[in-house]
Amino acid sequence: MGKPKFFWLGKELKFPFEVSEYEARRKVRSSTKYSANGTAFTVFEHSYDEVKIELDVFSDRDFYHALKAWWAWAKKGKPYGFVLDEDDAVLTALANPAEAGQSEIKVLSTEGITVGGKYKLRSEIEENEEIVKVSGIGEGGTIYLDSPLDYSYEAGDSFRSVDYYPSVISLDGEFPAVEKSFGGFEFKHKFREAK
Repeated sequence: MGKPKFFWLGKELKFPFEVSEYEARRKVRSSTKYSANGTAFTVFEHSYDEVKIELDVFSDRDFYHALKAWWAWAKKGKPYGFVLDEDDAVLTALANPAEAGQSEIKVLSTEGITVGGKYKLRSEIEENEEIVKVSGIGEGGTIYLDSPLDYSYEAGDSFRSVDYYPSVISLDGEFPAVEKSFGGFEFKHKFREAK
């Protein structure tokens, strides 16, 4: 398994070790509106993943300084990317529409996709999303799935590694790494997908 990394503006920050804690949760942004007669109703705006990562106390001062360089970009609310495993960073899209119930889809590229691997299929318009397991890879971008699709998707909808986030923004108000009084550094960081 590869190590995590941040990436932004053609730069990469590879972690020298794996994260000690990783949590990704699906969040939904909605708001309450009121009709002319005063009836309340909920308006669904969009959904996104919110992720928390932590590192056990570490002593690598060079990595700490590299985190400061990354933070100079991230603290401004600018997007960057994150992947939990640099060896599992698939990002492609559906080449054709796919209907609910299908167990064969076509993607633009099969590079990096592995049999037995799990991937996130997400609709950009309908907000449908599911995790699919690949049971085979055919010619011309054909992917065979372990089970039929739950939802329908359009050409161009994303197909990516489950723990690969090509565009996120920080939720931290201050630098997420701190130097501990007893020595070493601690890193706790929260981010969400950019929409």
